[in-house]
Amino acid sequence: MITQHTQNLITNLFDQVLNLTSTNYVQIGNYPLEFFCDYFVRRYASLNEKRK
Repeated sequence: MITQHTQNLITNLFDQVLNLTSTNYVQIGNYPLEFFCDYFVRRYASLNEKRK
């Protein structure tokens, strides 16, 4: 599970949890999650593009 909400109760149901932030930042919204997903997708695409 990838989350930015550090005190989520359903995180106990998952084997691996990746917290994107160490504390909850209500003021910035879901920007850290969007940034991480954008970086992850671009990195994955760039690594797989070179294999072709």
